Amino acid sequence: MENETNVENQTTTTESSAAAVPSVESKSSSKIVFLVLGIFFLCVLAAGVIGAFIYVRSTEVKELNENTAKEFLEEFTELNVEDESYRLTMNLGRGQEVISEFDSENGILHSKYSSERVEEELEYYVDSKNNVVYSLVGGEWTKSSDEGMSDSFTGGNFLTLLYGGSDSDLISNLDYVGIVECKETKKCYEFMDNSSEEVDTKFRFDPKSHRILELESRSDEIYTAFFEYDNINLELPEETKDAIEIDNAAVFGDTNNTKRSADVNIILNAVTQYISETGNSIEDFGTIVKCSEGADIIGTFGVDLAPILVDSYILEIPSDPSLESTSTEDSGYGICLTDGGQVEISAPNAENEETISVRR
Repeated sequence: MENETNVENQTTTTESSAAAVPSVESKSSSKIVFLVLGIFFLCVLAAGVIGAFIYVRSTEVKELNENTAKEFLEEFTELNVEDESYRLTMNLGRGQEVISEFDSENGILHSKYSSERVEEELEYYVDSKNNVVYSLVGGEWTKSSDEGMSDSFTGGNFLTLLYGGSDSDLISNLDYVGIVECKETKKCYEFMDNSSEEVDTKFRFDPKSHRILELESRSDEIYTAFFEYDNINLELPEETKDAIEIDNAAVFGDTNNTKRSADVNIILNAVTQYISETGNSIEDFGTIVKCSEGADIIGTFGVDLAPILVDSYILEIPSDPSLESTSTEDSGYGICLTDGGQVEISAPNAENEETISVRR
């Protein structure tokens, strides 16, 4: 009996020992599993390193030479404005700003002009698909035919949009400068316009998409333009459904007259401020014609107000909006003296049969 018990105990002890000690086969399986996992993680790590290297290489911006710079600009001019939705913010100096948005899918352009010199903002929508322009004038929407107005914002390429002229002339006028920081610290290609020694104009492009991102022009003033390319969805305001239909000449005429009204007041304020100060007189500007006889041109061709007024009383002598460019010779505005000795500033080019003049 006792012998049987000892045999059973030995058997139990042997089985327990066998269970406690892993077999050679079990150890080998564990090593294989760890080896496979190790190789897998090494592969993942290597793939990550290679991927990061490829990404860095793909995003690296390379310097251009004379030939590649020309090729870059040629590819840029092939981008059509009408195919891109964009937001364009232009700072024109003297407190003037234009913000334009274009929805390429719906063919709608929205533009708003604001100025420190004009109380009321100018706003319009262009429905290029239906050739209609909606303008907000005096708080009321008007409707007129497009007649090519949308082409100035949606036709051609982005370089002509900002600069005008032919593509070949523009490309030949741009010299490659190098890689610069722009648009939220993004790397950009910068080109300089060599066509003018008086104006310093720089263009900055996205190296990958060839899109223009920034423009900066410096002379007496700084003019800037910034592009954003977003998914812009525009709809015509509900109020445009009741817009009054008029012709384009009236729309542009009213817009120009708004600026003229502001300009003549600016000029008159500067003149009267000057002559109101002790020791100053209207005669300091030279001989000024009587209003009963007409009006002198404000500019070097007539009565030149700039030497006395500019910088001290006025930033610049405004020019009539009908003029293609600012002129020191003829501002497009007139000055005369009434029989009572008041100064009158007039806008002889006022449109839509409107008379614009102020006196004090």
